[in-house]
Amino acid sequence: FLKRKIELIKPSVIVALGAPAANALTDEENSISKIRGKWLEYSPQPGVVIPLLPTYHPAYLLRNPAQKAKSWFDFLRLAKKISND
Repeated sequence: FLKRKIELIKPSVIVALGAPAANALTDEENSISKIRGKWLEYSPQPGVVIPLLPTYHPAYLLRNPAQKAKSWFDFLRLAKKISND
């Protein structure tokens, strides 16, 4: 369902909140701490690539407020990417 919605919307970037979301779109099994803040790619169909930025899920940040700074830097990275496109 999600992948079809993405195909229809055709976003210029995707922000995956948490490992389950990122792993579902990349078809990999990585911990969020390993992939957080790194630009990955989601390819809904051959020849189409959408930049994907994994970051912490808001529920995780509520339980671990010390990690909010890392997410802030992720969103700054997102803002830079969007402004350059």
